[in-house]
Amino acid sequence: MGHYVPNVNPQTAHFGTAMKACKHLLPGGGQGQMTRQQINALVKFAACMRSHGFPDYPDPGVQNGRVTEKPLPSSIDTSSAQYEQAEQTCNGS
Repeated sequence: MGHYVPNVNPQTAHFGTAMKACKHLLPGGGQGQMTRQQINALVKFAACMRSHGFPDYPDPGVQNGRVTEKPLPSSIDTSSAQYEQAEQTCNGS
């Protein structure tokens, strides 16, 4: 969560399996609460993606200090050049 990798669809079963297998490698085992700064960064990323051609890009859900992943609408092609460029811009790359 909070890391966006080009050409990776987090909604696939394969991704979910990998996340479960590697979750223990996340800081705090993936169980810790996010700081307000981390949450704000995710909200800013979503707003940036919306302003760069993806108006349906969802804000992250936050519940009890943890981010809940919302699926991207099917209208968003994460493998498109436009998406990759927006993602790089919004990640500050």
